[in-house]
Amino acid sequence: TDETGDATRVLEAMLQGEISEEASAELNYTLCQNWLQALQVPYDQALLDKLKPKLWRVLETYQKQGRPLAAAMALTDAGIIANYEESWSESLGYFNQAVDIFEAHGQEALAANVHYRKGTLLYTWAKNGNPQFYRNAAESYQQAARVFTQQNAPEVYAEIQHHLGIIYAEIPDAVKKKGIWAAVSSSAFQEALR
Repeated sequence: TDETGDATRVLEAMLQGEISEEASAELNYTLCQNWLQALQVPYDQALLDKLKPKLWRVLETYQKQGRPLAAAMALTDAGIIANYEESWSESLGYFNQAVDIFEAHGQEALAANVHYRKGTLLYTWAKNGNPQFYRNAAESYQQAARVFTQQNAPEVYAEIQHHLGIIYAEIPDAVKKKGIWAAVSSSAFQEALR
């Protein structure tokens, strides 16, 4: 959009001035987030190629400055980018690092957000020829649902239950267990509708 382009121009102009390392890291991270917002399917490879090294430098700066929560936010974004590029193993690594940091610092909501994204990643990976990840995807969504409950985040909770219903319907298993999975799937869809 025009607003994204305007924001990019302002941020890039600010980065040309003499600013501290801290200010530079924050402006660069804001620029990265702006570019992430601009990405749409099909993803612009040139923008991704510009975004990745800049985000990596921001992450290194946050780590050097001893700012683990800021680093975990950047790791989450790195996981999103790797997922867009279908580099699922790389994405999973970033998400796992981010979850570990958020959980170590008592940031349950931020960790739950990453669990949600991790569930989406693992489901996508499972759909693309790796069915062993269905159960991991369900576990990640269930972790997110512990924080994003029907009471405090009903829309997110409904989305999670919807995803779980799909996973349970598609999970490969022995014929004997298919009836059980169908019942669990139906229950998740009913929960989503509620």
